[in-house]
Formats: sequence, structure tokens, C-alpha cells
Amino acid sequence: MPPYRRDPISMWFDRAAGDLLARAYARPGRWAVTYLAPPSRERRRIARETWGVPDLDERDRWGATRWLRAFKRATYWNHRNYGYAEEFRPGDQRAAPAAATALVWDTGPMVRLAGWPTRRREIRVMIMPGGDIATDAAGQLPAAKRYTADDRLRSKPGPPDRPWEG
Repeated sequence: MPPYRRDPISMWFDRAAGDLLARAYARPGRWAVTYLAPPSRERRRIARETWGVPDLDERDRWGATRWLRAFKRATYWNHRNYGYAEEFRPGDQRAAPAAATALVWDTGPMVRLAGWPTRRREIRVMIMPGGDIATDAAGQLPAAKRYTADDRLRSKPGPPDRPWEG
């Protein structure tokens, strides 16, 4: 399998995605909002000449543009790599391959606010509270509703030569 390479267009969004995630982590369970401007002529030129991407407005089967998808990829990539259970730490890469929290994404409508030359896409993200909150909520369920209360579903001790499985 070839080595993983990030989409170069999504890397343009790392700072904006990180800023959005930092706001979302500061208020878990609440929406953090940003507005995605359309690509500039310069970005379109660079995408075309450097990476052979002729159209940043190309839509997928769900109607999302390549530009929007690149921002979404940057957001999820930063969340997976720098999102810890308690905070977003840009530059402090996590060792685990999966994200520590759940990220909810919502692509909103095109909006135009005073002072903007063009409409922008509203993007909302939310970090779902977990950790102690989730553990406490599970602890309040009756034992029959908790999967770990069922002996058949619990992890079994490993053999003696594999103490890490115990």
C-alpha cells in the first residue's frame, strides 16, 4: 500500500480548522460556527497549475464542492491528530490512531453578512462530551442495560504468557 499523503488543498485549511476546533473544544456539546469563503482566483490558479485540480467548485454526488470537502478533511484530520479528550492541542500530535472525542459536522446554508463581498458557507461543528460525563451516564443505567454488566460480553483474562490481555 502506498504511504498516506494528505490532500494538499486540505492543508490550506489547517489553521482555520484548528481555530474552529479550539472554539468547539472550549464549549463541548455546543456548536462552534465559521463561514467558508469561496476560493480566490489565486487559490484556483495554484490548484490548477500545481496539483492539476481544474475546478474547486466541482461537486460530489451529495452536492458538496471540492473546496468544502477539503475544509472538512482538514477539520477531521486536525481533530484526529490534535484532539485530546479534554482539549485541542495543535502541534502536540496524539499517538492513538483514532480521535479521543466525537466530532459532529453540519454543513449549513450559504449566507451573506454585511461587509462580505460574496456569500459564504456556514459550517458548524460540535465536540461531543465524553469521558467522565459518559462514564457517569452509563453508571446511572440499570445493570441489565450496561453491556459490561453481562458476563458473556466482558473481556476474559488472557493466558499466562500474555499478561497484557489479563
